[in-house]
Amino acid sequence: MMFPPGFTRRPEFLAFKQAINKPDALECVFSIFEQFQAAKGGEAFLPLKYFPLYMAAPVDAASLRDALIQNGFLQQVVGKEDRYTSPIFAELNTQLFAAWENGKAGGRKRTLLGAASNQSGVSPVSKAAGAPPLRDEYDEDVPF
Repeated sequence: MMFPPGFTRRPEFLAFKQAINKPDALECVFSIFEQFQAAKGGEAFLPLKYFPLYMAAPVDAASLRDALIQNGFLQQVVGKEDRYTSPIFAELNTQLFAAWENGKAGGRKRTLLGAASNQSGVSPVSKAAGAPPLRDEYDEDVPF
């Protein structure tokens, strides 16, 4: 989960912090984003009664939810009660989404040595230079 430098100076965050008027606004956003990370990004189940639990200070659940929606941190999924998406989470974590998609497709292919690389065993530099592969087949006497 990524929070880039300057996140706390983004207009969306500053407006949210002003709307709820609580010092732990960042912890709230972090806790909400944790729900999206646990749900692997897309939709998270966030019942209204859980919203106050994301804050250390007492807060009205509906006010907190509305402030998150108004400032772009949450969007309610049409036709699904207590289901939300987070455009800001998706924007900040594009690499995380890509990793999840690659994982669904089986991830990176592995070589005999366990490192992720190309399948031929020849580096792109060696291939371009016309050099032979370093090892043609598995050597039994090479310790790992």
